[in-house]
Amino acid sequence: MVGRHSLEHLGERHWRVVGALGLLAATGHLLAGPGRERRVAALRAAAAEPIGVTD
Repeated sequence: MVGRHSLEHLGERHWRVVGALGLLAATGHLLAGPGRERRVAALRAAAAEPIGVTD
């Protein structure tokens, strides 16, 4: 519904806006990737540690 509304009012510019939003989202995912990988590695390392075992 929103897409149809913007297509009617923006015309050709609609596709430029859609493309720009897609590029923005892709850039955000690429920038978030390294941090996400560090977080996943930390969670996996924490899950691999034995719980309640003392030496």
